[in-house]
Amino acid sequence: MYMKILITGVAGMIGSYLLRDLISSGHKVIGVDNLSRGKLDHIKGVNGFNLEKDFMKADLSSIESCEEIFARLTKGDVIIHLADVVAGLGYVFDNEHHIFRENNIINSNIVTLSRRIAPCRFIYVGTACSFPKSLQLGSKSVMREEMLFPAEPESSYGWSKLIGSLEMKYAFKKSNIIFTTLILHNVYGRYTDYSIQTGQVIPSLIHKALLLKSGEHLKVWGDGSQSRSFIHASDVSSALVKVINYPNTLPEYIQIGPNQATTISDLAKEILRLCGIELKPQFDSSAPMGDLGRACDYSVAQSILEWTPSTSLRDGLQDLITWIKPRLNQSKSNP
Repeated sequence: MYMKILITGVAGMIGSYLLRDLISSGHKVIGVDNLSRGKLDHIKGVNGFNLEKDFMKADLSSIESCEEIFARLTKGDVIIHLADVVAGLGYVFDNEHHIFRENNIINSNIVTLSRRIAPCRFIYVGTACSFPKSLQLGSKSVMREEMLFPAEPESSYGWSKLIGSLEMKYAFKKSNIIFTTLILHNVYGRYTDYSIQTGQVIPSLIHKALLLKSGEHLKVWGDGSQSRSFIHASDVSSALVKVINYPNTLPEYIQIGPNQATTISDLAKEILRLCGIELKPQFDSSAPMGDLGRACDYSVAQSILEWTPSTSLRDGLQDLITWIKPRLNQSKSNP
């Protein structure tokens, strides 16, 4: 069934995959992004998506900008809210107030205006960082949706995403809008920020590995025992498409991620191997580790959406290395 769909954060990692999937399914997509992390190159040349007509560069923390976007929507359209302020571990803990404030403003603007136009469904993207820090104790810590509360996220980012989900619930619970929060575990893939300073763990480690010179070691924050459930952005996109097509009321929360966690030590070693580097990673126990670990029980997604992850970590890493490597070479040749 044809739908008109707004994607906030369309030029980011997940948005770039999702745009392609929705266009190929015959939907009309309107995309918005402030391009702070996303790039127009990520969505340029997608058949069926006209950058001049279908894309808007906008600051979603400005209610005036949001009103311009929502003027293009009508009752019965779909909103997928991906946009937020996020980065790697160092940035998150060095900028907690900024992240908390900006995400809450963005979420409130989008939810308030959505309530006004009454889309047929609203999909909000949350994060596994919102789970209580006391439960994230290592690779054997398996998260389930009902474990979100009582709330105790470790970071302001986790809090801001959880508060956004709650605002959506209070805004829409007496409406006819079908809504849900997809709780994403650690997403990686093409179209990502691979900066060493602000990129998340997988792209930043790949970046570091590809720049290593003879005799150097890949430096990794923490002691390597911390773990994450890594999910490829293409699998996240497929879950979002299934949510859009689901005909009935959805659960409030649906986790999206694999049921196995990978230690950062094993991740670093695999990245080095795939980059063809015969060196061992070097761990910095004095650096921040973040949550010690979490795995995902995705049984709700499996039973409700008939979704399972399909991209292995090895294949996903190899694809991302293939995507990042020529971009680093290009930046070297064009200083």
